[in-house]
Amino acid sequence: NFTCNLHPSVTADEAICTVGAKCIFANTPDCDYYDQMNIAKDADDVALNYAMWLAKVNYTRAPATGKLPFSKPELLICDEAHTIEDEIRRFATVSFGRRALGELGLTPPDTDATSEWLEWCNINAPGLGRQLTVFAKDKDEPDMDELRQRRRVLGIYRGMKLLRDTMVGGDGWTVQENAYGWTFRPVW
Repeated sequence: NFTCNLHPSVTADEAICTVGAKCIFANTPDCDYYDQMNIAKDADDVALNYAMWLAKVNYTRAPATGKLPFSKPELLICDEAHTIEDEIRRFATVSFGRRALGELGLTPPDTDATSEWLEWCNINAPGLGRQLTVFAKDKDEPDMDELRQRRRVLGIYRGMKLLRDTMVGGDGWTVQENAYGWTFRPVW
């Protein structure tokens, strides 16, 4: 993984730009990660692992156009294609940790009924979305505790959004509770 040029003690996937904070290097040739991503999105041929491709196809928008740069390849070659179903399921799996929800003041449903979890997502996602908007408008560089808080909010929000977008009427998913939280997996 690339090292963050602004904070060399963290990797690019933990950098402040990944949670909406402003970075002077983001989307410039001075950021090794974004420099390589910009080269890749303009290249005729790109080799990405499944996790990176799925993240780029679903979450990463080009700053200038707002489009998903890797979303419509002319040809997609899947090496180790026998693993693709597991890779997609892993990507689509959503987990909510007890501690993270508690730190955000969110009380989860006391049930494994996916329809009630869907309702919970519909009620709580807008508030997390507003928090993310506030984070994006903040001009100050976050300290590490605030960065962890932003990452927590973003992760739970993305999980809620995925469930809201794909869990029609609560069907098509299983929920498993353990000592640490809840995990949702798509059923195919």
